[in-house]
Order: sequence, then structure tokens, then C-alpha cells
Amino acid sequence: MVLRRYFDNCSLSVDKVSFSIVIIGNATKKEFFEALTNLGFECKRDYRIKNNKKKYKRRRKYIVENSVIIFTYQRRNDASFLPDIWCVYQDPSRPVLNLLDSLCNSLGFVTKVSQVELAIDFPYTRKLKRFFNKYLYLKFNRGNPCVVGKGDKKSCYSGNKAKNSKTTIVYQKIINGTNHLRLELILNRRIIKRLNLDLRMEVVNNLDLSQFVCFRKFSHILSKFFNWGCDAF
Repeated sequence: MVLRRYFDNCSLSVDKVSFSIVIIGNATKKEFFEALTNLGFECKRDYRIKNNKKKYKRRRKYIVENSVIIFTYQRRNDASFLPDIWCVYQDPSRPVLNLLDSLCNSLGFVTKVSQVELAIDFPYTRKLKRFFNKYLYLKFNRGNPCVVGKGDKKSCYSGNKAKNSKTTIVYQKIINGTNHLRLELILNRRIIKRLNLDLRMEVVNNLDLSQFVCFRKFSHILSKFFNWGCDAF
């Protein structure tokens, strides 16, 4: 089968993890950030958010293993239901996630994962992109796929981040100077809760992606290619 080679050569990873931190006990945000520095997290920037529409006042940007971690904290008075600290970790690694989980536990903080973005990268061809745009199907989604952007920057969306517990995005991405086609699967809180995904991400490698996505008219042929464990870490 012509398409098989694309699936044989694809790579999977966790592209982003977003989680909240709620402070319980006597430890403070200051102790948390001091502990991060002692553990080797390099703070690149600590600044006040100037946009008054934002619900947090401050933000810290850290560089760890060439990845970016952003902590947003000091919530506004009119946003009392938000977590004490909101974290977005781009290109995460499991050891760092485990370290953050252990640190929060030691300080008496509670963590809750709210969004996980899985990325599947394929060698890019126009034929494969047209195939994905035409046949990729997000299961149990009532909305129709839509295309956003122009030219090579077009992205095909299925699902709605605000209304769906999962979303797919297909778009071109340059990785190490080579053009790839990325299929991004975004899992929101409802799916994460059902899968029991916590900050240690111990379940993620066992996910059967075929429970989320398939290919119209080709499911009987290609379903086996989505029966991998993620093998993301």
C-alpha cells in the first residue's frame, strides 16, 4: 500500500502539557520558585503581564533541557477561582515532569493536568496532506472540519477546543530543516480525567489513538496503524 510508508516512518511525541498547581498548606509560591532554581531550572524572564484583560498578573519563563516552561501566577482579585499557578510546558520530558510532580508533592501542592497535545509527524507530501484533509475523522465529533489560513500555512481543524474534549489539527511544520506534516491531537480535561493522566504521564505510552481518530472509508485498512501505543517518551 502506497500510504503505508508514511505511517511506518512517522514519529510520535508529547508536544505540550498544561497543568494547574493549587497551594495547600504553609508553603508559598516563593519557596516553589526558589526550589526550581536550586534544582537547576534557569529563569529567563520574570515579568508583570501588562494586558489588563489577563486574569494573572505575573509570568515566569524557564528554560530546561532546551524546552520552555511558563508559569503564570499572582491571579487578579476578580479571578479567585483560578489555580494559584498555571503552567504550560512545551516539548516536555518525562524526567522533568516527574521532578515537578515530586516537588509539588513535597511542598503540599496539588497538580491537575488540563490539556495534553500529542504530535505525530509524517514526511511531508502534498498527496498525504490532501489525504488527511479529505479522510481524517475525529470520532464522536458533531462539527465539520474547517481549513484556516492560506497557501502553505493552511491548517485543517476538527473539533472545537472550547466545546470538545479532543481536537485534531493538521499542518506543515519545519523540523530540523525538513518539511513535515504534523497531526496534532489535543486532549482536554474530560478525556484526561477518563484516562487518569496525571503529571507523571505514565499512561500516555499505552494510549490507543484509534479511539480518537480514524479515516473515513479507509478505517478497515488503516486502523491497525493507529493501534500503536504512543511511545511518546
